Amino acid sequence: MVEDDAPSRQLLVRRLSHAGWQVLDAPDGPSALEIVATHALSGILLDMGLPGMNGLEVLQRIRQNSTPLILPIIMVTAFDERDYLAEALSKGANDFVSKPVDFSALKARLKAHLALAETSKSLSSLQARQELILRGANDGIWELDVQSGRFNHSQRWLALLQCQSNQADMTIEQWIARVHPEDQDRIAMFIQDYLGGHQSETLSLEYRIRREDGHYLWIHTRGAAEPDSSGQYAYVAGTHTNISKDRYKHQVTGLNNIACLSDFLVSMGSFQPEKSLGILLIIFNYDSQSPKERDIYRHIAESLAKELYLKIPQVLQVGTGKETNHLIIITEPMQTGNLNLTEMINTTIPIINNIILQSSDAGNISYHCGLLEMKHDITNNGEPFTNVLAAAEHAAEMNLPVYAFDASLREKSERKKLITKSILEAIVKKNICPYLQPILLNGREIAGFESLARWHHEDLGMISPAEFLPIARTSGQMLLMTQSLLDQSLEALNLLRKKRLVGDQIYVSVNFEAEQLLHSEFEYMLENETQRHGLHPHHLCIELVESSWLDVSKSLRECLNRLRARGYMLALDDFGTGYSSLSMLNQLPFSTLKIDQSFVRNMLSNHSTQSLVEAIIAIAKALKLRIIAEGVETLEEERFLLEAGVELTQGFLRARPMAMEALQEWLGEHSQQ
Repeated sequence: MVEDDAPSRQLLVRRLSHAGWQVLDAPDGPSALEIVATHALSGILLDMGLPGMNGLEVLQRIRQNSTPLILPIIMVTAFDERDYLAEALSKGANDFVSKPVDFSALKARLKAHLALAETSKSLSSLQARQELILRGANDGIWELDVQSGRFNHSQRWLALLQCQSNQADMTIEQWIARVHPEDQDRIAMFIQDYLGGHQSETLSLEYRIRREDGHYLWIHTRGAAEPDSSGQYAYVAGTHTNISKDRYKHQVTGLNNIACLSDFLVSMGSFQPEKSLGILLIIFNYDSQSPKERDIYRHIAESLAKELYLKIPQVLQVGTGKETNHLIIITEPMQTGNLNLTEMINTTIPIINNIILQSSDAGNISYHCGLLEMKHDITNNGEPFTNVLAAAEHAAEMNLPVYAFDASLREKSERKKLITKSILEAIVKKNICPYLQPILLNGREIAGFESLARWHHEDLGMISPAEFLPIARTSGQMLLMTQSLLDQSLEALNLLRKKRLVGDQIYVSVNFEAEQLLHSEFEYMLENETQRHGLHPHHLCIELVESSWLDVSKSLRECLNRLRARGYMLALDDFGTGYSSLSMLNQLPFSTLKIDQSFVRNMLSNHSTQSLVEAIIAIAKALKLRIIAEGVETLEEERFLLEAGVELTQGFLRARPMAMEALQEWLGEHSQQ
């Protein structure tokens, strides 16, 4: 037993000893290697995260003199070390267990590998002897005769796959045919390479396998082989472990996850393509930052799943969507041969309401539902969840309890798919480009510009930022798009300076999200871009959208302080619309505060909004911040703001956001006024 944590090591030594094994222990790698060199060991439990010489290095040293069949090694790993498991298995580890160690599972697996080592010289009896030992570990045994290309499986594994005894023997091709379509090529290629002698003696694979009822299991296949005199493998044997619980369960709710639900539709499409199904997606609204409300929602999700399975026989699956607060219910027709969506809702909604009412302190939790009817079209496992989510989101937008996916949403969904598909190309080709909107001092003199993203699509025309920015965010393209807009904005400002259309004091303001500032390369990228365009830090204002951060982390505060010290201007955008507090505003080194246009739009018609604007101005002045009012569209609004002490304004009253050609023309006319 090799473990650097003394209490953990001593506990396992005691339990292993009580189980009947003689145990030697070591606190580090060198001590372990000394024991290996001086004792005849049956097996090793090896901690991955040892100090100094780590577990992988110790494993590599041991495998120089002993094979996995002779001396089994089980790695003991913490959750954050699991990325190293593939390397450990490729270097000769037989198995692994995760911390905290489940002793019953460890005991079963240790017995299995020790028995496998003891019987490696008599492989003909391996299957029967291992069957008894592995029963408690829920594993199945397999053998492969390489020459005949035939698999043989234990009865335990045949039962998990719902196969008959006469199916214990199958060819490699028959086994691969059971593998999930998305995994087939990978598994087939691996087997071909492995049997060709291009891999290590041990193997470890994770993939999905189809049961007789068409549903899939996630399994972990392990095995080992010894080459014959010619170096070729003649016989391979190992185990299958059912790992569906790890791969198909959501970590928060404990329900089936989106991968499980997707594979369920794949299996239904393959085996019952004519079957009609109904999908109900419920978006629960709660404060995900509140541990209390997260626990309440988890309880609601668990209770709802139990009640639905119990009270509605037609419910086939209940699971969690891509987001934790998305609950998905898949049902078969409520009436024979006819899916009745109304009946589905009328049966399900009362159960949801009753569970929420029974949950204490669940008053802040609400929900919206999306419905989708699938008739003879369930072979595409991705579209149904996208479509039913669109229906639920539409219900939320319209403040409706439920909305069924229809032709109008299909058109909207198709448009969203087209935007998602083409957004990366649009970023790379700079079809998404900045339009610059002048920021004016006292309504007349140019102080700077705000860079606003615009996209003219060749088929869809002008796409609103409100439409493509969320897609850029969810598709992981937001950082790349921001970098492109920064590059184009700085290039535009430099061009205006070279043409003497603006002075050296003019800056351009670019919007960033808090997480982008915390990227490891952000500050280097910022400095590189400004220098490359012949500009200095004072030519760039970094706008941080208030709604993009929830609290002030130490890293964010330190980053903003460094940027301010280097001369960049920092602006807090859309103040009053997000989550910040006055203490947060006081902690961060902003130079500018921007009043959101929603306040400006209503301030002359709503006394409360006007008072709020005046309060924001007073706060900014107290903190010695420059103030910019956005969305100024009338002379009355501009006059009120200037008289209230706001010197900088931007809005349609004086200038709209403009492409470079139009902006240069506007600047030429403006300079003559």
